[in-house]
Amino acid sequence: MTYPVGDLLLLALAVGGITILPKDCRRFLVIATTAMALNLTGNTFNLLQPDSKLGYVCNAVAWPASLLMLAVATWSRPVDVKLRPVNAYNARTEKTAGFTFPVLGALTTLAIVFAASIGHIERAALLLATAALLVVGARLVFTVRRAQAINSARFRSLIDNAWDMIVVAEANFEVVYITPSSQRVLGYAPAELQGKPVNGLAHPDDAGSMVAHLGQLAEGSTEVASFETRMRHRDGAWRTIAWTATDLRDDPSVLGYVLNGGDVTEARHAAEDLASARDGALRASKAKSEFLSTMSHEIRTPMNGVIGLTELLLETSLDHDQRELASGVKVSAENLLVIINDILDFSKIEAGKLELEEAALDVAEVADNVGRILAATAHAKGLELLVDVHPGVPRALLGDTVRLQQVLLNLGSNAVKFTSEGEVVIRARVLDWNIERVALRFEVIDMGMGIAPADQARLFQAFSQADSSTTRRFGGTGLGLAICRQLVGLMGGKIGLLSTPGEGSTFWFELSLRRGETTASPETAGKAGDLAGQRALIVDDNSTNRRILRQQLTSWGVEVLEATDAYEALELVAGAARAGKTFEFGVVDLNMPGMDGMELAEILKAHPETAKIALFTGLNSGAPEAPSGQARTDQPDDQEVKGVILLVEDNKMNQLVGSKVLAKLGYAFEVANHGGEAVTAIQERRYDAVLMDCQMPEMDGYQATAEIRRIEGTGRRTPIIAMTAAAMDGDRDLCLAAGMDDYITKPVRLETVAAVLERWARRPAPDG
Repeated sequence: MTYPVGDLLLLALAVGGITILPKDCRRFLVIATTAMALNLTGNTFNLLQPDSKLGYVCNAVAWPASLLMLAVATWSRPVDVKLRPVNAYNARTEKTAGFTFPVLGALTTLAIVFAASIGHIERAALLLATAALLVVGARLVFTVRRAQAINSARFRSLIDNAWDMIVVAEANFEVVYITPSSQRVLGYAPAELQGKPVNGLAHPDDAGSMVAHLGQLAEGSTEVASFETRMRHRDGAWRTIAWTATDLRDDPSVLGYVLNGGDVTEARHAAEDLASARDGALRASKAKSEFLSTMSHEIRTPMNGVIGLTELLLETSLDHDQRELASGVKVSAENLLVIINDILDFSKIEAGKLELEEAALDVAEVADNVGRILAATAHAKGLELLVDVHPGVPRALLGDTVRLQQVLLNLGSNAVKFTSEGEVVIRARVLDWNIERVALRFEVIDMGMGIAPADQARLFQAFSQADSSTTRRFGGTGLGLAICRQLVGLMGGKIGLLSTPGEGSTFWFELSLRRGETTASPETAGKAGDLAGQRALIVDDNSTNRRILRQQLTSWGVEVLEATDAYEALELVAGAARAGKTFEFGVVDLNMPGMDGMELAEILKAHPETAKIALFTGLNSGAPEAPSGQARTDQPDDQEVKGVILLVEDNKMNQLVGSKVLAKLGYAFEVANHGGEAVTAIQERRYDAVLMDCQMPEMDGYQATAEIRRIEGTGRRTPIIAMTAAAMDGDRDLCLAAGMDDYITKPVRLETVAAVLERWARRPAPDG
């Protein structure tokens, strides 16, 4: 009776092991081999008993060994199976359950063999052993079933509480299983969706796409399909579900597709809102740019009249009061223009519309231009304005000349504004250099009131000022330094300041500029070999200015003597004459105490011994140009007509300004009120150049230019210069693309128009 029961128990153990651990092949082989050994030895014993020694050996050796193998196989856990027991008790139960029965069976068998070796086994003992095996086997089966139930419950809990939906669909795309999360995601219980097409709730526009993605899995063109579909919720709303599908049709436990679906509706709405906000911001930015362009044009047009007419008025005969009033108008208009330009520049930078150019750049020329622009204001306040460009700074670099000058001019204007006495110095020197780049440091030094440490931190922020009270002494938008910081940053540099209240300020910035093809090294930059060996006299009461001039001239190989005033200069000249020496040239400050530069020049020119000394003045705006020794004049004869210009302008005030400017420059002109009149005029006569406004009624400047170019064909090309209040980025490119040759922004400056017309329109002087 024992052997059939034992065989059934062994079979149950084998089947249970295969069910619990279907992938544990090594363990299964051990169990199977053990079961076969037990059956073989048991049946052999039955056939050969009661007197066969071979049957006795089977029972005494093979059966206990097989049971021990079974114990090891069921007790050990393979490394690739990771089951986390619910608690410590279950862990101990699982480990001991599979070990107890085989070990007890082996021990019982050994006990029976031992008892048989010393005498006959009584029927009661055999029954007792069989009963023990049955009890232990039942305990084992119960434990295994309990472990299976615990694992099944754990898996079911994980599935039931999954946040996303898990769907199993058959090969025909029907739902055979769906997790309870379908109730939360779509409002339907699992039973309501089972047996229906997997795309049954999909939006009509998405249903076909869902099946197509699953079809790609079926074809093997992809291992995992990821896609999104809109699914109808029970309440009628459409929810966006992100699916990840896997083909498990070859898995006998699945035989279909497994889809994991998560609700991403809110995330997609947020993304759509973000995209909508971005598009709105872009539209707002475009609208702002268009508004700024329009405002730039509309503001610059009347400003052109104010500044242009004021400049022309100041060229006429005015009494003192009239000149003072006209000068006040001009200064106020120019200050307003600075504010307008600051606002436009700041808006362009903030919108990312400002682009820098990399072209030939001469630092000394830029600094000198800034000095010349600020000189009049500085002198009106009694300030010394000095430009100190170290001779080692190369003349040929690559960068944005306009923006570099804008930063220096802004810092210099602030320095002059906030300094009541003393001097302002604009300085540039080399920090480092290599074969490709030159690192420069620019400094603007003033002797003003200084800036408190608490104000320094916010000074470069937009609309911030050191003095922002309602009783502040100085005006301004507070944009200048913010623009400087942004421009320097765009040029790849850094900016800062050093300041002590009551002792002045030093604003500095550093840039690394690429060297041009002809850039000399800092050791040789600034040399002027044709001046080497000459003697020069510097006469200036300002020590800083004398140092700058001496530094520049000695770098050219000039022997320099200095005088602090006109009287000392006369002594040096007399001493040189007595020693049989002379000065080839002198650099004289015009404004000096006691005897000014003009009086000194008159004395020197009155004596034959010193009359040949060439005299120059730096005008407190920088080092002088290397003197050539030859006089030069650009002033034409009063009767000379330089050319005939067609002025195309619809605004009457701007017509007046343009007419006066052209007459002042010595050009004959005709006026056209719009583009159509300009086209007609071009067909009737020849002009040396056309000054073309861009925004006009009937036919604008772009259309007129295109028509003129069509009429001229490949023959004569009349120079057309845009003269427009459109000053935003891209406006110049639009003008050039339309066929124009150059570009002037309003308000126009006399010197700007002169330079452009000199380049395009002036007729060559007659022979003889």
